[in-house]
Amino acid sequence: MINYQKRVLGVEFDPNTPPLADGKKVLDLIAFHPATAKHICQKICRRLIADVPPPNVVSGATDVWIKNKDNPFQIRETLRFILSSQEITLGWEVR
Repeated sequence: MINYQKRVLGVEFDPNTPPLADGKKVLDLIAFHPATAKHICQKICRRLIADVPPPNVVSGATDVWIKNKDNPFQIRETLRFILSSQEITLGWEVR
């Protein structure tokens, strides 16, 4: 087997690490990347608020997601932010 240098998202991988360790490292890089956080929060906001959610709610939810990346209640905190936003509460007013 030939070992070779690898680079994913600008991070260099040691050519002598086992493939499974490399795979786990790649998944961690992707999971904790800010673009992943924005994508997930955008999908949640589309589902809960509107097809084109307000950018300030998406960016705020993304900030909460990233801030709570090591928190076991990351999703709960993100949903709490989205559901308590003024944009969603205005849509629920009884007319």
